[in-house]
Amino acid sequence: GVRNRVGSAIVERVKRAARDGETDFRVTVVLPLTPAMGGQPRYDGSCRQVVGWHYKTICRGGGSILERLASVTDDPSRYVGFYGL
Repeated sequence: GVRNRVGSAIVERVKRAARDGETDFRVTVVLPLTPAMGGQPRYDGSCRQVVGWHYKTICRGGGSILERLASVTDDPSRYVGFYGL
């Protein structure tokens, strides 16, 4: 299947920044507030599924970006921020 490695790349780069003491390094992730399929917002099961994937990737479960960063830094927000448009 398809594997998105963006989250892993973010985690690895933040790990390096934390290890090397890069105080000026920061990742900014901007996501749409609602996924639009074909330009029109949809509030059906597919929208909830995409938003669920976002949450799982960002902060839910042991494999999420923030959970993985918790083992590296006590404050992941120093290095990465998630924002919605």
